[in-house]
Amino acid sequence: MAKTIVFFNLADMHEHGLAKTSVKALENKYPKYSCVYEFFAGANKVYQINLFGLLKGDSDPKSGVPETPINLISRPEIANNPILRERSAITMLCSTADKIMLGIHGNFDNTEEGFAGLGWGCGTGVVGSYREFTKLLSSFLMPTKHYKLSLIVCFGARSQNYKVNHDGDIDEYDIKSSFAYKFYSQICTKFNVTMTARTGSVSFDSQTGRSLVQSEAAVRAAIEDAEIQSAEQTKRVARDYQQLQEFMTRNEDGQKKYMAMLERMDNPHALPRNPPERIIKSYNTIRTNVSNLSSLSSEMLSKYGKFVYSYDAGVVTVCRKYEQGQKVMNVLYQGAL
Repeated sequence: MAKTIVFFNLADMHEHGLAKTSVKALENKYPKYSCVYEFFAGANKVYQINLFGLLKGDSDPKSGVPETPINLISRPEIANNPILRERSAITMLCSTADKIMLGIHGNFDNTEEGFAGLGWGCGTGVVGSYREFTKLLSSFLMPTKHYKLSLIVCFGARSQNYKVNHDGDIDEYDIKSSFAYKFYSQICTKFNVTMTARTGSVSFDSQTGRSLVQSEAAVRAAIEDAEIQSAEQTKRVARDYQQLQEFMTRNEDGQKKYMAMLERMDNPHALPRNPPERIIKSYNTIRTNVSNLSSLSSEMLSKYGKFVYSYDAGVVTVCRKYEQGQKVMNVLYQGAL
């Protein structure tokens, strides 16, 4: 059967950003016509709807929801259809969609806010809080419909205590402290929504369209990498290294001595003989550690790191969907909001 996917974009408008690469991968997963049957039954459709203007526009004093026109792009036949620029038409589109996706940039150390990337004309940084996102999304939902929502937010399901192993048991506090849980708690009592979110960085396989999630080991490496790069010692070493470079390369003789020290210190077993070589050695050690951690942090897995959120009769259930690549739906928490 033909599928309809709605991708709400609050991430970026860059050519190689999260939104465009995600939509392109989804179009590969759900091609317009994948067989003769679908040619007659109807085409798969992936809609990208950019919501930056709505989130930061002038609000309607009654609803509190911004009324700035929506910038909608997708396939040419969609982008050129003025009817779909209306809020009511998008509400109807969501009501018939097989899945709704909300794309926002997230950080492992922030469970309150989402971030915007490049290309949308207003700079990068915090674009809104989970409360603002739920208010905005709610303006497109109907209380009588059931929705499948996927949060395409890096570290969305990760707890405030981000160093907790999210492959194992997670206590109630840690589950409830995540961006995804906070977001879901604002929307699940008003609308019938089943939601998924990821514990690590998220992307899509460009060929299959499947979501990929950073492994737990990769997340730990990314956290350690970030901590090293933000540490005062790292900043001091980088500053000392830059000052040394500027001082020694002021003339040809200094440049020769500097290059000789660099070459000697490239040997990991060489011991520094003087203060300049100690600075170079410290800088090289940090650079090597960061490079190794960056490599480790790139491991992305399919059928991994996905939490499922559901709500019924006052009870919220949070499950881990996959373990060791197999669907298990292991209940992590079930109880009151």
